Amino acid sequence: TISFAGGLTDGTYVKTAKGFAGEFELTVVIEGGEIVSITVGENNETTGIGSEAIDKLPGEIADADSIGVESVSGATVTSEAIKAAVGDVIVEAGGNLEDYSVAVTKKDEEVVDAADIKFNAGTYEGEAIGTGGPIKVKVTLSEDKIESIEIVDDNESAGIGEQVFAKLPAQIIENKSLAVDSISGATLTSAAVKLAVTNALEQAGADIEALKKVQVPSTVEDGEYDYDVVVAGGGLAGMMAALEASQKGLSVALIEKTGVLGGTSIFASGNLLAATEEQYQKPMYEMWHKRSYAQDKNPIDNDRLNYLIERSPEAMDLLMNTAGVEFNITVEDIGSQTFRAKPNDKAIKNAENMSLPSKTPNKKGAALMMEKLMNAIEKAGVEVYMNTPATELIQTDGVVTGIISKTEKYGTKVFNAKAVVLATGDYAKNDEMTDELAPQASGEITATAIGNTGDGHRMVVDAGGYYYDFQESMSGNFQADPYDLHYVGDPSNNYPFEALLVNWDGERRYKEDGGSHPQKFEFVDETRLNSAWCIMDEAMAQRFNRLEELLAATEAGSDVIKVYKADTIEALAEKAGLPVDTVVASVNRYNELVAQGEDTDFGKAPELLDAIDEGPFYIAHLYDATRGNYGGIATDKQGRVITKEGEAIPGLFAGGIISSGPYIGDFYPGRQAIAVAVHMGFLSGESAADYALAEK
Repeated sequence: TISFAGGLTDGTYVKTAKGFAGEFELTVVIEGGEIVSITVGENNETTGIGSEAIDKLPGEIADADSIGVESVSGATVTSEAIKAAVGDVIVEAGGNLEDYSVAVTKKDEEVVDAADIKFNAGTYEGEAIGTGGPIKVKVTLSEDKIESIEIVDDNESAGIGEQVFAKLPAQIIENKSLAVDSISGATLTSAAVKLAVTNALEQAGADIEALKKVQVPSTVEDGEYDYDVVVAGGGLAGMMAALEASQKGLSVALIEKTGVLGGTSIFASGNLLAATEEQYQKPMYEMWHKRSYAQDKNPIDNDRLNYLIERSPEAMDLLMNTAGVEFNITVEDIGSQTFRAKPNDKAIKNAENMSLPSKTPNKKGAALMMEKLMNAIEKAGVEVYMNTPATELIQTDGVVTGIISKTEKYGTKVFNAKAVVLATGDYAKNDEMTDELAPQASGEITATAIGNTGDGHRMVVDAGGYYYDFQESMSGNFQADPYDLHYVGDPSNNYPFEALLVNWDGERRYKEDGGSHPQKFEFVDETRLNSAWCIMDEAMAQRFNRLEELLAATEAGSDVIKVYKADTIEALAEKAGLPVDTVVASVNRYNELVAQGEDTDFGKAPELLDAIDEGPFYIAHLYDATRGNYGGIATDKQGRVITKEGEAIPGLFAGGIISSGPYIGDFYPGRQAIAVAVHMGFLSGESAADYALAEK
């Protein structure tokens, strides 16, 4: 115990913690100047994952009188939320947060020798719920070993599930242990795999507690490495940069913060604007502006955009011919090209198992794009370091000469390099940075990659760069459960298009079958989360995905899910907390449009006009789960990071959403973030390689 007796003001403090699945209350009791108890209220954290942090961490913090305890493996978000809330209490109680954040070493725990664990030989099956449904495993045991773990069936998100399945079962087998770490960046899928394996081992009569006490080798590994180019960030832009730099015969390393590659793009549709030939370049420029919906402010730099388009054929050559990514290409009416990445088998299965009312599920192709790029950088000789977050640039006399990764869990790695490319994504997972740079997005739920906390942005500013003068969030799609990852990146919404959408004022603002991005523009709300309310009758509601589950979650008091049922529209509006008279008027007007057979207000397709006039009725709160924040830091058109004076910082480059400011208008229309990642990844990689060659 770290004791600062008398250092805190006695009392009972209640704080709100923002967990993985929503907010929950945390009550801290201080007596005699010390934390004596921490109690977590009702919550929606996932059983066996976030619940592990809730069960363990409060007691450990109270025992140690410190928030310097280790987070629970596989439940980092929930763990950090608990520690942050307790930290707020410490400050309010008059304590010095630094004193109460000293790292605490866990007490020596019982360790079991793996050789002492015996099994009943045979093959056993287990099951657990993952992010997309059941994960089923088949575990084969001999008397002394776990011989194999086979994933029999799953519906995890394409691109993520495969990376977990390729790593985690092998680690369990190698260590003969259930204490192996989850794959960071895929903690829910990892936890489900471990729970499914545990379920199978229980059926075999194995000693589960002993298997959890088998010690796993330390992940701490220090080192110093020399490369020509180091790329930080293993998403689409980072892999494009690394692949391009490797084409120049240079030594290239790619360091990735989490345990999976792909970033936010791995969840995307895989649709982008580009041009493979000169004849498509001018139409690409016109289409780009046509889709940008700039209304209040137009931050697009036309010179920068023209240069990106000029270089588009080369970027697409790298992606299509070097990496082997295949697209379905459409030539639009104005002559521009739209590229839609072809899906892999897993993405097709995801789509088949999705319930998207009123439309054909989208078979997202970005997962296969990422898979092709992973294979391409490996073939090109790029050395990849996982679980290696970029934490600090090495800069001497203004010149960037490398990058450092320093973490307590994985050690300190120093990468010396002639050029560094930052492709570290956005900052939407960093609430403080969002509050500072994009306050209009404060509090929004985001589906950006878990590692996107603005690390690269911070390092750029420390190195003499600056934030681009326009920052905004990218709209997502409407869905009742903002954490349902299968729908992240889908270009259509998740509700029956025959339904009626109203805002918090009870007003209809846009056609329900409209494009998801222009639709979100009509539901921007400066006073609360951007969201809508979906009103349905019984027939429509039966096509609403996971209806009964969401109703039950609401009844149980979920802070996130809000789906209600009532016999009248008036009662429905009251349950939702909406102005009753306005909602009734909106429903009546909608039914008038249905009766006349034409939506003269907003132009909804006639075949989707169904009356909402017979109860019971349903209403669902739909979140706009943003896909991240764009704008980022300032670079020139070649991807060189620049100062406010317009001078390039020697040795430092950036690509992707971190350098997206000059390319996207004040409204995100889709197809552009992927395009920026592809093109700026290519350009920053090329510039870094040219710089490194000149320094040789």
